[in-house]
Amino acid sequence: MTRGAHNIRSGIDYRRTNVYNDNYGNAGGQVDFTRAFTQSTINSTNTLEGNAFASFLLGAPSGGNVPVNLFPHYYWNFTAPWIQDDWRLTNKLTLNLGFRWDFNSPVHEEQNRLNYAFDPTIVNPISSSVGTQVKGGIRFLAVNGAPTTPWKFDWNNWQPRAGFAYQVNEKTVVRGGYGKYFLNPTGQSFTNGFSQSTTLLSSNDGGRTPTYALSNPWPSGIQTPTGSSLGPLTFLGRSPNFSNPDFVVPYVHQFSFGLQRELPWRVALEATYVGSRSYNVQSNWGGYNEPSAAFQKQCDVTTGGSRTFCDQLLPNPFFGVPGFEGTTRFTNPTLSRFELSRPFPEFGSIQMTERNDGKMTYDSLQFVANKRWAKGLTLNTNYTWVPRWTEEGANTGTGIGNAFVDDVSLQRNVGPYFSQRKHRVTASGVYELPWRNRKDLKGYLLGGWSIAPMYIFQSGQPWDMPGNVDLAPGVDLKDIALHGEKEGQFIYGVKPCVGNYNTTTGKYDLQSYSVAYGCTQPYFLIRQSFQRRTANFRYDEFRRPSFWEVDMNIAKTTPITDKVRFQLRIEAFNIFNSPMYDELQYDQGTANADFGRINRNTRGQSNFQRFIQLGFRLTW
Repeated sequence: MTRGAHNIRSGIDYRRTNVYNDNYGNAGGQVDFTRAFTQSTINSTNTLEGNAFASFLLGAPSGGNVPVNLFPHYYWNFTAPWIQDDWRLTNKLTLNLGFRWDFNSPVHEEQNRLNYAFDPTIVNPISSSVGTQVKGGIRFLAVNGAPTTPWKFDWNNWQPRAGFAYQVNEKTVVRGGYGKYFLNPTGQSFTNGFSQSTTLLSSNDGGRTPTYALSNPWPSGIQTPTGSSLGPLTFLGRSPNFSNPDFVVPYVHQFSFGLQRELPWRVALEATYVGSRSYNVQSNWGGYNEPSAAFQKQCDVTTGGSRTFCDQLLPNPFFGVPGFEGTTRFTNPTLSRFELSRPFPEFGSIQMTERNDGKMTYDSLQFVANKRWAKGLTLNTNYTWVPRWTEEGANTGTGIGNAFVDDVSLQRNVGPYFSQRKHRVTASGVYELPWRNRKDLKGYLLGGWSIAPMYIFQSGQPWDMPGNVDLAPGVDLKDIALHGEKEGQFIYGVKPCVGNYNTTTGKYDLQSYSVAYGCTQPYFLIRQSFQRRTANFRYDEFRRPSFWEVDMNIAKTTPITDKVRFQLRIEAFNIFNSPMYDELQYDQGTANADFGRINRNTRGQSNFQRFIQLGFRLTW
């Protein structure tokens, strides 16, 4: 609708999304083997002890399962009315005003075959069989007053948008804008009870003695799902997960401000600030059913504790109790003190998903310079500087972590986003040789040729911290970051100064490769069992190698008739054969001499080698 200076548009965006998940999994059964049962020391972290194939030869599997999976039908409904007004306020000023409201439903399952939260207050009916009060149990959709979706409908997804363009003079334009946007979550929640996995019992005494179950991995048969019929008795002895019933849809504020200016020699320059702030970013938490940090501290050797305190076997109150069939709680007469100290000891670990712990911050400056076509030459240059792209308490990127670096101490993860590159430069252009319009032999041979090079440079992404190390107290990260320095066959990201705790001296001893490198003190400390993690998943100072590349296109267009043209194209990619390692992680293995570096003799490059292709095209 057009009314005077207003150009108004409106509409409704409607979607119905259906997912039919037919996943058989390893329905034929899976049996796993590790080095555990051939190590000389139980639960040893020494990678030189034991051998997985030796465990296989003994017939001592570490675990296994046979799943009987549900084939659910998930669906989501989405409706979003919107209105947009492009208002030409004056000849120099235009405003863009808009509003949108998203009605984004939670996931539905056609027959309500999903869980609804975990109730920590319910008295589990298993209490009568155990002889003591046991709390906690799974709930189900549409059962005992539960809703038909695993989390509530979020009605507050309203989104204002505003922008402007102002012409300062004939050669200068200023632009800016703001918008609020909501995500479209597609989480499917959980089907505990509707899918059943019969696990292989590898040991009845906490991994000390194998059951040698390979000859008959599932002697009691394969269990079938019970659905919601057992109520809180569902999944006893296992590790259920559940969605946060108070989950809200994450949103982001996006904004920009820029200047466009026409310069001499037909050059247009554009400089723009672009930023965003994301809130309620989706996250997970795996510490719902973990013993407290104070309890686990008693088992941490670095604080004077003893691992045997958590590993000590105690009488198992769930031994032989109906409802725990197919789990170690049913077959083991004893359980470790750690397992019995869980807040809900009738279950294993429990993860809560669809939390809203995360926040993301993005700032960038973007510069674009274009030289419009003149005398056969066109040039384009782009530079993007991203000084800040951080995440806090978010479960994003490569999935190496959740909202917290440690689910027990609840220390939030704070660090750069996994794909942040602080600097990116691209330059490209096309130059046409000047004899294209000549009708003589020189024009026929030299005319119609064009050369189009492209240059790309990107600084390195953050390095993912190894999962089993922390940083030594007081260390300056700038002192140990090497930023992809090359030394012979190696590319170094950090100084490989790694220490392992010595229970006799109470100090950290440098690894042999650290001593060989020249380290005099450890910067990275191998974390011990039950020790709380303190290191973030990524640090701004630890960056993977940067890379650059040059491509080239050479083409000749020859007119055969007024309407028929023949083109020859020669395209060369990575013409200088630049080696790129930016997609590789520096080695993260603390038992490996290549820790913190890339060994170019053993690791392949992350780029294609130089190659050239020839093409023809005939148009009429």
